[in-house]
Amino acid sequence: RRSVESVLEPVATSITGKESYQFGDLTRKVLSDADEALATTRDAYFEELPAAMWRQLFGGLTPQQRSDVVIALCQFTAVCVLSLSLVSNLLQGAFFSVAWGLSSRHSRLSPLAAGQWPALLRTHATLRLALGPLLLPAELTAAALLTPRYRRA
Repeated sequence: RRSVESVLEPVATSITGKESYQFGDLTRKVLSDADEALATTRDAYFEELPAAMWRQLFGGLTPQQRSDVVIALCQFTAVCVLSLSLVSNLLQGAFFSVAWGLSSRHSRLSPLAAGQWPALLRTHATLRLALGPLLLPAELTAAALLTPRYRRA
């Protein structure tokens, strides 16, 4: 009758490559092999992905057509960024106006009065932190809707 240890020892030795098995050797070996396989796959994926995307997008185009598509994509990206910037700046202006009103009402003084500027900045920062993330989807949607009109202007 063979013990479980005597049966498993040759298996553990063949997997880990070590003559004597210690607790955790199998786990370390499996994790090490998995990390190595994932790294190899990830590296291959990120080396091949840009070339595959380029072939998929521009494979059947002439060099002039490719150049025109790249220029159009760059122009469209620039207009999208400008639209988002406009919407974002308008929203920040609205935040500042609301903060001005709130801090004026609270202190009964203009934020330009001595010692009132820090309260205005705190109110503005609080509004931005509280409402900014909630309004981000609306901001992105407004920018997307504005992009075609911005492009024509």
